[in-house]
Amino acid sequence: MAAKFYDLPSKTMEPFWVTESQRQATQSQMDHDVEDNFGQVDHGRDSDDDLLEITQSSVDSSMLDNWQTYLKKAAEFAPFSGKQESAIKLLLHLRHTEASLDTCESLMRWNLETVGHLHPRESTHTSPHFISREKLYKELKIRYNRDTGYGNVTKIILPSAKAKAKILWNESKMVVQLLLTEPRAMPEHYLWFDDDPFAPPPAEQDCISDLNAGRSCRETHKKLITKPD
Repeated sequence: MAAKFYDLPSKTMEPFWVTESQRQATQSQMDHDVEDNFGQVDHGRDSDDDLLEITQSSVDSSMLDNWQTYLKKAAEFAPFSGKQESAIKLLLHLRHTEASLDTCESLMRWNLETVGHLHPRESTHTSPHFISREKLYKELKIRYNRDTGYGNVTKIILPSAKAKAKILWNESKMVVQLLLTEPRAMPEHYLWFDDDPFAPPPAEQDCISDLNAGRSCRETHKKLITKPD
């Protein structure tokens, strides 16, 4: 009997690894077909329309579609309620003081009991002034378009130690969408040279930090950007 080095749950891994690999293979074949069609034009048909149809069919617009759907939902979001705002401020305070976020519910209960909004023997879930951390996170994910593609968990068994582990990952296209739509990213934050996104790194460096990373980026630019114009 062959040795079993690892055991991965197929239901969890298939959407991430198998399905994505199949999608990339299909996309690669479609791109290849489009390239072939550039050199094989049927003059008996409307070649421009045919080429446009082929090109559009090979474009992945899911990231744009997701963003447009989110914009429609965002127009209907109501302002934060009082309990939402209080819970967010409490979580921020716990984070800034490096306290455990698991104490959020107990602190909220203490506050509600202190101000007389909750009886000591009453459950917090019956109080209209209480919101659980789990429910708040869920609402915030929907509000800021993090409910799809983020926080995916894949369970694996390490081949050598046979220990169970969880891999937390986000879909790359959703991360790219975040970078493109992040309102706090200002032009002055861009790492451009001479305010030009196409400008090469300067020959003379005036910063000595991260030498290896900087040298790697400059050498990569030399090899990959062979036709800057």
